[in-house]
Amino acid sequence: GGLHGVGLHVVNALSKKLIAVVKHDGKIYYDIFEQGIPVSGLKTASDVSEIEKLGIKIQFPEHGAIIKFYPDPDIFETTEFSYETILARLTDLSYLNPQLTITFLDEASGRKDILHHEGGLIELVRHLSEGKEALMEPLYLKEEVDSHMVEFSLLYTTDVQETLMSFVNNISTPEGGTHVAGFHQGLSRAIQDYAR
Repeated sequence: GGLHGVGLHVVNALSKKLIAVVKHDGKIYYDIFEQGIPVSGLKTASDVSEIEKLGIKIQFPEHGAIIKFYPDPDIFETTEFSYETILARLTDLSYLNPQLTITFLDEASGRKDILHHEGGLIELVRHLSEGKEALMEPLYLKEEVDSHMVEFSLLYTTDVQETLMSFVNNISTPEGGTHVAGFHQGLSRAIQDYAR
């Protein structure tokens, strides 16, 4: 995730092999890379069976992308993944991109999760406040400011502990940043102005 597809470039560079498959306008395109270098060139598949021969077992939706990669054991000490860590990241992405449906399949265990959160950030805020007494309905704003898209949702509860999740370009910023500091400052100012 992030800006300009940097994440995919890094995954490709650190992979022994990467297969990218995209279905668009009824056609299926794919490209294969080894050690970060293209080996097949962009190809158009004649049908789904051609993709299945590449080891892609998932059923294709009307449109979308599938990335299958094999981490390079010469770079990484371990090439085992934590299903729960990946699921948590994909769950965040499903809230941040409510128009997407993300299918996560672990071929080793056969476990499959389909993630779709049509309610976006409002649904995320409600999820984070489960078991807490809400004092209001969630606030939500999505607006473009100086060619930057700003989107937020917040909900006050009776809990004294703040739960804050912040992202920039779909990347979690757990340490906050100027966007979080600015939000806190603006919110405090608005509440103080209203109280006067």
